[in-house]
Amino acid sequence: MKSQPDFIARLEYKTTAEGGRRTPVKSGYRSQVKFYFIEMQSSGQQTFLNKDIVYPGDIVDAEIIVVSPEIFENSLTEGTPFEIREGPTIVGVGQIMRLLNEGLRKPKGFYGGMTTNERLYVSGLSDTYYKAIKEKNVHLIVAILKGVDLTMENIIPILRSEGLDAYDIE
Repeated sequence: MKSQPDFIARLEYKTTAEGGRRTPVKSGYRSQVKFYFIEMQSSGQQTFLNKDIVYPGDIVDAEIIVVSPEIFENSLTEGTPFEIREGPTIVGVGQIMRLLNEGLRKPKGFYGGMTTNERLYVSGLSDTYYKAIKEKNVHLIVAILKGVDLTMENIIPILRSEGLDAYDIE
């Protein structure tokens, strides 16, 4: 396995009551990384920053090494959300904070001239976005909209139009 991380992400593990793990994980843990815009997933090794052990319900920053990064080539940006899985079970969620593998970065201007709905459709994030709207999950909504190259200047009016509060999301 390669030794250079592909990105740094903020990970939020579900509690056991939410359907997450029953036991903690150690730094170096390998789960599946599943992005919302593609059905394929890859194993990803998590090296926790400033922690050795993470318990169900914890939030932690981690370096992620994707075992099959070619799956996500030219597809990722800072802010892209993903699931942490063990087989079919979603044990947590993550969001890319800093992309380190430039081969994974979505080309600049990819969404130029597209409406928000067109960007969501092309990215494959429409269903996830509307589910997040229904659940009023502001952090996921913001991550998705940033992932399709919208700025906070564009995102705040969208949140307000949905009756959501745009406080403390940056």
